[in-house]
Amino acid sequence: MPPLSTKRKLTFSAVMCGGLLLGAELVLRVAGLPAGTFNAVEAGSAGLWPANFNGDLTLGPVPYRVVANANGFRGPPLRTDGTVPRVVCIGDSMTEGFYVDNAYTYPAWLQRHLSDRGHDVEVVNAGRGGGSIDRFQGILEQAVLPLEPDLVVVTWVNNDPWEVGRHGFLPEEPGSTDSLVRFLLIHSALGEGLMRLALRRHTHFVPAAGAADDARYDIAGWEDTAGNSAAFLERFSGARLLLVDEPGPELQDKLAHYARDLDSFFETALGSGVPLLYVIIPSYPELHLIIDHISMASVLRPRSSWTIFCKSSIPRPRTC
Repeated sequence: MPPLSTKRKLTFSAVMCGGLLLGAELVLRVAGLPAGTFNAVEAGSAGLWPANFNGDLTLGPVPYRVVANANGFRGPPLRTDGTVPRVVCIGDSMTEGFYVDNAYTYPAWLQRHLSDRGHDVEVVNAGRGGGSIDRFQGILEQAVLPLEPDLVVVTWVNNDPWEVGRHGFLPEEPGSTDSLVRFLLIHSALGEGLMRLALRRHTHFVPAAGAADDARYDIAGWEDTAGNSAAFLERFSGARLLLVDEPGPELQDKLAHYARDLDSFFETALGSGVPLLYVIIPSYPELHLIIDHISMASVLRPRSSWTIFCKSSIPRPRTC
């Protein structure tokens, strides 16, 4: 029998690899994959949720349900009467509400807080996990300014300066590498299975628990801020705490990039006549340390655990 040519060897190898991948895909589908573990990575208009998204997310320790309206905002349909003030909240997962149902996000809490006090105001959750101020600018331009908001609330969290430039203003074009990866994670049993296997190597990944309703949020010891902060710092050694760490050259560079993008965000909003509220949400250890530092001052002037700044001019913020 004559030896196979290189071309035939390559063809045979490709067919074998394709057959093995197809077989693995079929086996995993029989086993129940894809189970929708990574549905959260699907991007809709302006990088928000897909229109009318409704699903349970099980990536992490607490299962939760996300319901988005036709505009891709997490929450009820937008009011169309145009007769009430509209507040739009922009931010990452802290605004969107990672691991919590719609009713437990801070924009939903703000809506109830205002309604209970007799204020007829519409609060819109335009948050989306995994972003920074450059991505927020895309959301502002494409999805928020057309709503003619009366106030925009934008948040800063610890990871934002480190994320600048990673997401850009616009969702990726169909056919890009990122879109292909997203498709494989969501619609391929093999893609989801491999990612779940890779994530299990990390100690912070815990499959969603089976608790239901409000019992999901009954976390023993949650009030022990000192102990929880120490546990966080031990588990995530090397975590960068921007509000309390000494600023090194890398941090200074990241903050400079963030400040430039923040100026652009404010210029875009204020240039459209929209007032802004800038809110800083510390991480858990930062929150604990900050509370310690301001405990005496709080006796003289009560304040919440959120430090709120308003920016009346570019580029210098002032404390309200």
